[in-house]
Amino acid sequence: MSKTGSERFLSAVQNGVSIRKIIEAFLRGGWKAAALETAKRYWPYILCVAIAIIMLPVIIVASMPSVLGIGNPSDSGVTEEDISEMYISRMDEILCMPEVSAASGIKAVGQPLSYRQLYSVCLVLTGSNTEIITREYLKERVDESVSYSLTSDGNNTENEIAVIRYLTFGEYMTYKNFSDADKEWAELYLKDLSEQ
Repeated sequence: MSKTGSERFLSAVQNGVSIRKIIEAFLRGGWKAAALETAKRYWPYILCVAIAIIMLPVIIVASMPSVLGIGNPSDSGVTEEDISEMYISRMDEILCMPEVSAASGIKAVGQPLSYRQLYSVCLVLTGSNTEIITREYLKERVDESVSYSLTSDGNNTENEIAVIRYLTFGEYMTYKNFSDADKEWAELYLKDLSEQ
């Protein structure tokens, strides 16, 4: 609701009277009297500022992931063994593909993401919404983190080798186009999860 011109004028006059009384109090009693007069005249505003100053540290602490209680990954009902089974299932899917099974050799590069690494990435992707992180959601992330390619076997271009590659924690964040801030959050989540 906007003020009319007369309301603004009345407010300016009241502020002028308050300032005059504060100055008079200062001249009569010094800084203490001026502070008391200021508190008497502007106490609602002073109270709001004091509450805001007191609440600022609370807001900062509450925004930290460890204080928010991002939860234990096992709260999702998925265990480390389940994640291992998901990686094994993904490996089986890749090995059953016709082009991979026709290759003359198979080479695995890297190792799967740890359960905590995968969960911390998922927390960033979901905006810390642990309700979204279900078994199916984790399975999709596992499938994304394992890829394969066919390369020729050295000098022999007829023989192809299937290279199954596990993305590292950093590579997976790059694959998901994480900003620097997202990467920092994922690393902070990972550190917090490691301390649990």
